[in-house]
Amino acid sequence: MIGSDIPGQRTAHRTFSVAVNFKTQVFLIQCSEVIELLDQPSLKKELEVEVTLEEVLFGAKRVVNIDGKRLQISIPKGVEAGSKVHIKLNTKTIKDLYLNIIVKEHLEFSRKKNNLYKNIDLLVTDAALGVSVTVTDLEGESLLITIPPETQNNTEIKVPHKGFPSLTDKESVGDFFGVVRIVLPEKLSSAEKKLFQQLKKLREKGE
Repeated sequence: MIGSDIPGQRTAHRTFSVAVNFKTQVFLIQCSEVIELLDQPSLKKELEVEVTLEEVLFGAKRVVNIDGKRLQISIPKGVEAGSKVHIKLNTKTIKDLYLNIIVKEHLEFSRKKNNLYKNIDLLVTDAALGVSVTVTDLEGESLLITIPPETQNNTEIKVPHKGFPSLTDKESVGDFFGVVRIVLPEKLSSAEKKLFQQLKKLREKGE
């Protein structure tokens, strides 16, 4: 990716400074990517960097090639889509490097502020009677979640302090929310249909 000049006006994006490793040899970590920059004079450059939700949780590393040197940069934990990471450089071509953060969508998890969300599919019987289920969070840890009786669709079950770290407050951590999705049964047997009919009659009588 090639950086482009940043206009010299104020911006609403928050800026965060991180350390740079100026060693001549840099070891790449897993999921690192090499970012190529043209050796042309410019005081400020910006480029877009895509990170996964896992990298938002743990932090990330990227390698930038500038003036023939491979510089390892750190992307802090808790960055959000639209965050602007500022790296102060002192090279021939770049003095200030800005990384515009893009967060890649996840197939299982989503994020709201510093909270982590995951859908939990439940049979209508389990939602009605209550059940305990085990779900896996973004770290791969198993969480035991108790679903109370008569839980409604889209109910959010909270597990404290299992979300994302705060970018601005190191002591603050978001929460995990399991979002209940009630799954209606398909291809009912004759016995199951009779049970639902009996339940319907009981509900209509108010018993």
